[in-house]
Amino acid sequence: RVADDVSVNPDLVGRESEIVAVGEALARAGGGLAGCLLSGPPGIGKTTVWREGVEQARPGGRRLLVTRPAEPEVRLAYSGLADLLDGVGDAWLGRLPVVQRRALKVALLRGDEGGAVDARAVASGLGSLFRELAPERPLLVAVDDAQWLDAESSAALGYALRRLTDRPIAVLATLRLDDGARPSSFLDVLPGQSLTEVHLGPLDAPALGLMLHRRLDLTLPRPTLVRLAAETAGNPLHALEVGRRLKRDGTRAHGRGLPVPEDLRALLAARLRRLDVRTQEALLEVAALADPHTDLVPEEDLARAEEAGIVRIEADGRIELAHPLFATAIQEVAPAARRRSAHRRLAGLVAAPQERARHLALATRGRDEDVARALEEASRLAAARGAPAAAAELAELALDLGADDSGRRGERLVNAAGRHFESGDLDRAAELLEEALGEAPAGSRRARALLLQGLIHSRHYDLLDTLALLSSARAAGLEDPVPDHALLAEIDVDLAFFGFISGSFEEAAGHAEDAVRAAAAAGDEGLSAVALSVRTAIRHTRGRGVAEADLEWAVAHEDPGREDIVHNRPRLVSGYVALCLGRVEEAAGTLGALHADLLARGRETDLPALDVYRVWAASWAGHVDRALVLADEGLVRSRLVDDPLAIALALSVSAIAAAHAGLVERARDDGAAAIDRMQSLRWAAPLVFPAWALGLLELSAGRPERTVEILAPLLEQVASFGPVDPAALLPLTDAVEALVELDRGEEAAALLAPFERVGREADRAWVIAAALRCQGLLRAADGDPDGALEALGEALRQHDRVAMPGERARTLLVRGSVLRRARRRRLAREAVGEALEVFDGAGMRLWAGRAEEELRRLGAVPARDARLTPTELVVAELAAAGATNREIAAQAFISVKTVEARLGRSYRKLGIRSRAQLADALAGRARPPAT
Repeated sequence: RVADDVSVNPDLVGRESEIVAVGEALARAGGGLAGCLLSGPPGIGKTTVWREGVEQARPGGRRLLVTRPAEPEVRLAYSGLADLLDGVGDAWLGRLPVVQRRALKVALLRGDEGGAVDARAVASGLGSLFRELAPERPLLVAVDDAQWLDAESSAALGYALRRLTDRPIAVLATLRLDDGARPSSFLDVLPGQSLTEVHLGPLDAPALGLMLHRRLDLTLPRPTLVRLAAETAGNPLHALEVGRRLKRDGTRAHGRGLPVPEDLRALLAARLRRLDVRTQEALLEVAALADPHTDLVPEEDLARAEEAGIVRIEADGRIELAHPLFATAIQEVAPAARRRSAHRRLAGLVAAPQERARHLALATRGRDEDVARALEEASRLAAARGAPAAAAELAELALDLGADDSGRRGERLVNAAGRHFESGDLDRAAELLEEALGEAPAGSRRARALLLQGLIHSRHYDLLDTLALLSSARAAGLEDPVPDHALLAEIDVDLAFFGFISGSFEEAAGHAEDAVRAAAAAGDEGLSAVALSVRTAIRHTRGRGVAEADLEWAVAHEDPGREDIVHNRPRLVSGYVALCLGRVEEAAGTLGALHADLLARGRETDLPALDVYRVWAASWAGHVDRALVLADEGLVRSRLVDDPLAIALALSVSAIAAAHAGLVERARDDGAAAIDRMQSLRWAAPLVFPAWALGLLELSAGRPERTVEILAPLLEQVASFGPVDPAALLPLTDAVEALVELDRGEEAAALLAPFERVGREADRAWVIAAALRCQGLLRAADGDPDGALEALGEALRQHDRVAMPGERARTLLVRGSVLRRARRRRLAREAVGEALEVFDGAGMRLWAGRAEEELRRLGAVPARDARLTPTELVVAELAAAGATNREIAAQAFISVKTVEARLGRSYRKLGIRSRAQLADALAGRARPPAT
């Protein structure tokens, strides 16, 4: 059918196979997200094939979301998104969460919505909207010339699509390749298996001859046609332009070159010069407008251009150039004075402040302070709308056109750097800051520049460099005759946070106090909430208790729109403190609500830090499978952002969940990788998380010597911090248990004493319970079973005060072991059996294996089916043969996580603890029936 259709369409000569490929690619969207990218150089025919693909989709009942951005629109935030959603009514937006609905309406300039909007909330809202639209009927998102899509729309599309791989959504886009280079676009985020790239190559001589005959009623001799194909490289647009000149001039290629200028733009410019002045001026205005319309450019002025095939005027008055390349050619051929005149006229016609400011800038010759101020305001509005890339460009224009006095220029340099920092262009921000710092005097301007420079360094460089830059920023700010209290508070907040995670607790505490005072002097409640949260967190971690009133006030006055480091957010600090106090359910609820809010706003860079505490809470609550799900989600998100710390935290989260679940290889790999990354960045305090994971893993795997080896350096480092909250010593009891197993009781007792004392002073139930479990082990090792059982009984009573089933089961397991040695076998079986039930229910595989081993010592066989399932047997046999988990997953057609889970169950059923024992355990074992 496709071949028959294209045979009568003169625009599709020689593109039959490409059209078939497009149809096949889009048809795959019935099973989930599928994309088709049409790529090639300018003029190769991408738009023609794209249009046919869109037309093919119409009879299938798809909902079409279409945009054809032009080069001027690349600077207009959300213009592409507005085109895509032009036919989607407000009723659909009404189904979205409030934050997302408001952000989308502001970005789309719909209704009376105003104020600032977070770009990430727009992106999240677009994803939610696509989820709502797709079940009604399949979607086709069609973008012609994706390289001209504005950065904000591109980012939002990429964000939404990469999270909708299971939805019936098709994407059809064209992408221009200049000199073979492929520009970045929203399509880069699509999984490789879901994206089909159709590269449009040159047309051969017969196809070009048929095209010229149909389009121009021009028939060329074969030698001329062959030469045309060679000299135009088979580019249909180039060939058409040459064909027009050949038809007009009657020129034939008889030993002479074809009339093909070296530069295609020069060829198009020659064609444009044949039009009258008024038509050229009208075309210049069309080329300069982001959304050309006959309301702005009179239709009658474009009549000759329409006859010449340069523009098309739609029924609704929209004006489209026949090819985006025409816009560039039109502007290049026009004299500079005429271009400025066109921009000057358009500045008086367009309504949007952002577009008006751009036209004013392009109409201006030389510096103009009034225009620069208009650009600054437009930049501010673009930033408030969540369009940082557009804001950065406008800020740069203001920098170029503004007054040349050092003071004003310095302010604009810092402002432009800040806009680039917000847009993610850290390299350009750093360049501008270097220039700004070269001429900035002491005071707030220099302080702000150094603050930005420090934050840039915190993303990728040594943390000590960050602290040095922030300290310099503070010193510069204090030299200002009229202190900027808000700026000083922001600097002190960051100094407090980065000092805290570097291990400089005393200095961090001092900066937190200064931040609280400066924020109060600034009269900014949102900033005061952040400062109080940081002070509360640092005081708490230093073992100084919890300032409940301060934390409650901070949570009540939190400003969700602030761009603060997520660790400093009042709700995160509140959840962290609740977790440290053993209020696990409260912590999970607080952190879960914050996670939902951040996700709705698209703030994915913030989520890995939050996931640390959510996985910690899930693991303590006995929801290990839930912790693994959270960890997997975090790893996926961390790969979407270019932030070394976010990746390190996501790896830590994965290691914690895997260690509790007993997934040995995953925990070891991710924990080691997280430690390497944190050490390279000198992030000292967060090292506790991957170290805790690795120490716990080795202890539960029966390797106490490795536990001590891993945890000893961390505990020495924490000891250098001075008094700390017990939560900062998460791995300590694991180290104590390992030391007892290694008959190093004196070291264990010395390590345990301050931990237990602080726990009792604070009446922290989980701390007391863990310490008493260790006391039970120590007394049992000293030959005092009665004293051990007394300590373990008290530990269980403390466990009953908090909801940490896994920790309670570990104490039951120790109690069972002590009872067995005391020859009280019935009570021992009861304690160990209860522990095994909890470990199994929580998904703590290695600890369940230890409980089973203890039951066997007691002469009891665990009440479970010891037969391996067919899948478990296949996995076990491959593992015994030496295959890695990834190799097993590939051969058995299951995921790596499923391999890990099946091996864990097989170990327990076979009564073994390692791969090395698999071959012997499987020998002579009957195979289960095939299924």
